[in-house]
Amino acid sequence: MDKETDARNRTVAILFLKGADRRIYGNLLTDLENQFSRGVNQYPDDLVVAYNLLLSHKENKPTNNNGGGRNDVVREDEHVSGMTFVQHAEIIVGTTALPLHT
Repeated sequence: MDKETDARNRTVAILFLKGADRRIYGNLLTDLENQFSRGVNQYPDDLVVAYNLLLSHKENKPTNNNGGGRNDVVREDEHVSGMTFVQHAEIIVGTTALPLHT
């Protein structure tokens, strides 16, 4: 793999992570940033690794620190989870999509 492709793959992976829901993945993203600032680069090399990193992340749920107040309860319907995919502007064989750039 050449340096340009490697840089593009890393950029797409990081942008994908930066677009993740901070309520769910905020601690993961902060950990990656803190590790990088200490000279330990654990950012994913490509989109597949980034996607799997999000899938395997254990969500940090708020703890009940104020005696059982209703504000600490995380309801299942409060989190909207979704994935966004970035695609190169070329047509992919087997699709009917038109290129974004001509």
